[in-house]
Amino acid sequence: MKQTYQAPGEETAGIRNLVLIYNGYYEQNRGNWTLEEFLPYLLYQRRDGSFSERFFDGFLFLGLLGPQGGQFFEATDPLKASTWDDWNWYLEKTFSPGGDLAALRAAVLDARRMSGDNALRAKLVLMVPFPSRESFPGTEAQKEAIRLYMEQMKERYQPFAASDALELCALYWLHEDDAQEELIRYAAALTHAQGLRFLWIPFFNAHGFGRWKDLGFDSAILQPNHFFNATPPEQIPAAAALARQNGMGLELEFDERAFEDAGYCRRYLDYLEGAAQYGYGGPDVFKGYYQDVKALLYAARGAGIHGRTLYEKTFEAAHAYRAE
Repeated sequence: MKQTYQAPGEETAGIRNLVLIYNGYYEQNRGNWTLEEFLPYLLYQRRDGSFSERFFDGFLFLGLLGPQGGQFFEATDPLKASTWDDWNWYLEKTFSPGGDLAALRAAVLDARRMSGDNALRAKLVLMVPFPSRESFPGTEAQKEAIRLYMEQMKERYQPFAASDALELCALYWLHEDDAQEELIRYAAALTHAQGLRFLWIPFFNAHGFGRWKDLGFDSAILQPNHFFNATPPEQIPAAAALARQNGMGLELEFDERAFEDAGYCRRYLDYLEGAAQYGYGGPDVFKGYYQDVKALLYAARGAGIHGRTLYEKTFEAAHAYRAE
């Protein structure tokens, strides 16, 4: 059987290049998004500040922390486990009339005007947080939390569904290994009952990552974790081979440290140069893009020594050609 990366298609809801938009709680409101901040993701921003062609087609909204420090992933410290209040805060922040999703919708309409492309839209993927046992004791309580969260999310999305600027396509399981498999399968069933796809982005060699289809996921993107762990450059072809062997997409990962620090810059370049070398570049391979909070925004604006170059090379890796 031929080993191939996951290709964009029905299982990825047609998404080719999926950028991760972190909109949880951060100091100084770094997780709050505006129309202007979304534009360099929707359209390629030239060096002179003008905009040209389409950049990312998929937007994954996810958060890590609530305002009191509650963790949306599985908390190892019981005192840091997120509660329903944290989950509700995140829903309100994301879906309120002046919230992050409203900013993306407004940005899509602005991008249509600038590009002349009235078919332009943003395909949405929304996170499902992990119900830690400390806040939701017992499997049934955890399942009920997932059900209520997804019900609330569906209800709060309704005002946005009337606009063709956004298209809710998939939900994302935030936890990055196969812990509590019963919960994964339960969330998958609820997701599919809504006619949506179910996405996973496990870390490198996460327990159960190769079983992603069996667990109920429709699409999966593998994290190489090269940028953070200072692994040798060979980590990129190793991760690419693992993704191909398991029919997965691949994640490109960086943050603002790459703007000034030569070591971090070099490691992100390993991903970008590997796109052509190892066959995951261009629109025919499903890819995710981790950028901490807004690294690509600052890169577009020329931050640091290397920021602008990294923005341009990210576009090239995504589309397999250089933007004009």
